[in-house]
Amino acid sequence: MPPADQRSRHRDKAVRRLWQALLVLGAGGLLWSWLVVPPTTLVVDVASGVRGTVLVDGREAGRPGDVLDVRPGRHVVELRSDGWSAHPRAVTLPERTRSHLRLATTPRPARLGVRAAPPDPAAVVTATSDGGTRRLPSDGTVESLPPGRYRIRAWSNGRMLPAQEITLAPGEERTLWIGGTATGLAPAAMPSGSSGGNGSAADGATASGDPTRIVAPAGGRWSDPVVIPPGRRFFLSFEGAIRVRGAAGPILLDDAGPVDLGVLPPSGLAMTAVGDRAVAVTVRTVAPPP
Repeated sequence: MPPADQRSRHRDKAVRRLWQALLVLGAGGLLWSWLVVPPTTLVVDVASGVRGTVLVDGREAGRPGDVLDVRPGRHVVELRSDGWSAHPRAVTLPERTRSHLRLATTPRPARLGVRAAPPDPAAVVTATSDGGTRRLPSDGTVESLPPGRYRIRAWSNGRMLPAQEITLAPGEERTLWIGGTATGLAPAAMPSGSSGGNGSAADGATASGDPTRIVAPAGGRWSDPVVIPPGRRFFLSFEGAIRVRGAAGPILLDDAGPVDLGVLPPSGLAMTAVGDRAVAVTVRTVAPPP
């Protein structure tokens, strides 16, 4: 073979090897870029405490704060949440970058229904918050309220019930029952001879018709339980604020006594003072009228 043909063949072979090397290097570089350079991702940020599901183009993609793998280009991002609403946002994502998108959220109204038990068409129920006081129906009709903390007071069947503190979460729907033995606490006139008596200290005693004096200790400590005789109305007289714990759980009494607890099931009532000072409590029971 002439020398010229040999040189041409060697040159063609070298060119082919060069192209093969370039192809290998290109493929290796592309693979390296996919392994090392981060893909296109999106992080959706919302206000603290907001929970929900992030939708990208109408499909579930994850939770707020998650790193979401998405394709580059234009997308519509929205939040689905029971308690919060947010306007959808359109965003264009560049290739192989991590983008952050913050969605402005608005709390949905809470819904509260109040029922008196036994039913009382004349019951008066109010809900007080930082925004003011609002009257609520007592037949279970659901009312929309801004989320937040409320103090519920009620007057039913001629008795003022104890205030109840509740917190309504965004979008929450709740029914609150008032009345009955569990919450039947009402300011009422004490039976004659029930105040000013010199009853004996009676931790762990049985309340009788005679006034009995006990001490509701402070510092989170509870008194020994006072046994409730069955079928008798239970009265408390005190100054300050106390918590009473019985079968229905702790109940806060923050109005000046006397307080009529009504006829309670046989059990024991323990008491603790609210604050750093003990509170003296006068206890008396009377038989209900026939």
